Amino acid sequence: MSDPVQNGLDAMRRATCEALERAPGAGSGDPVVTVAAPGRVNLIGEHTDYNDGYVLPAAIDRWVVMSGRRWGGSEVWVRALDRQEEARFSLDGLSPDRAGELPDWARYVAGTLWSLQLEGFQLEGMALAFTGSVPQGMGLSSSAALEVATGQLALTLHQAELAPLRLAQAAQRAENQFVGVACGIMDQFTATLGEAGHALLLDCRSLEYRALPIPETLTFFVVHPPQGRTLAGSGYNRRRQECEAAAQLLAQAKPGVKALRDVTSDDLRFLEARVGESFRGHPVATLHRRARHVVEENGRVLALAQALEQGHLETVGRLVSESHQSLRDLFQVSTPTIDRWVEALIHLPGCLGARLVGGGFGGSILAVVRREAAGAFQDQAANLTEGGEAAHLFPCRPVDGVRVLGMVSKSET
Repeated sequence: MSDPVQNGLDAMRRATCEALERAPGAGSGDPVVTVAAPGRVNLIGEHTDYNDGYVLPAAIDRWVVMSGRRWGGSEVWVRALDRQEEARFSLDGLSPDRAGELPDWARYVAGTLWSLQLEGFQLEGMALAFTGSVPQGMGLSSSAALEVATGQLALTLHQAELAPLRLAQAAQRAENQFVGVACGIMDQFTATLGEAGHALLLDCRSLEYRALPIPETLTFFVVHPPQGRTLAGSGYNRRRQECEAAAQLLAQAKPGVKALRDVTSDDLRFLEARVGESFRGHPVATLHRRARHVVEENGRVLALAQALEQGHLETVGRLVSESHQSLRDLFQVSTPTIDRWVEALIHLPGCLGARLVGGGFGGSILAVVRREAAGAFQDQAANLTEGGEAAHLFPCRPVDGVRVLGMVSKSET
């Protein structure tokens, strides 16, 4: 039987290889390598990763596929097939100061190569082309998938190796320091270390993790209502600053606090007593809300992991919905559109719970659905509209992290 997922990967591989035939220096005889890195959906644990907390993501069957070949020198040529755009830059003197010279999308590629250079790799010029099935702007980490694909491809082309965790950290550094988005490690970690059929319970401080099997009785749907979102232009970085300020203020009462991971519900009383004040330009009332979300969300992550292991599906759904309520009321990153859709989805057949996923201010919704009702849920969700437009809706399944799809000689491309 034909595998539609594999067929999709094969089609994207062919498209990127064909794009390389139109690259400058296409006559090079160097072999072409293709890699695929997945997007991710986070079951629970939103805005906890950069607070040294816990998260529970899974890599999903949507990918960024990139092909490339070495061509010597120091120049990199890269084509984004979905945008029909190209960019060129030199590896010599590559630094975050030069990020502004590049299109937004090319900064993820250049930043990752810059980060690999910081790891000590001597990279040569390359011709690269990529496409993908990870929808952009939906909170599914298309940027992390692009970074991890770039990193793995560059390493493979140079016959070099880097431990998966180090690759994830290099990709995160690219997004933090080159692109300028203060993300945590979760997205790049999942794109690198995802396991088929499993979610990853990740401690973002120690980076210890364990893979938890997803019960076969569950199906995950991603629902993206019609709307727009841009992470770098949103309040994501502001929320991170608020969390850092909350931790700094709490450290006055509890010196061992280095991040909100170290805070308990009892510790929050210190902030409650100062809600009429400000701290480093932030109302303490706001800092209290942000800290409370992180503290309670960490607890929900651990509780949901236990519920998965015990097969308590109703508990899984309840915790997912509670996470959304906290993101809406305490962390204040939801939108009226997202809230309306969450409320509508949880009343559809088989839906156990739903919540906003991603950095917020738009994005997508994760719906946790009983497998036997998945068809009815999908049919009815497809009929929901916003302003006369239907949502982008699809089921997803957990898959492995970044992989090399193959290597072919010039004559085979």
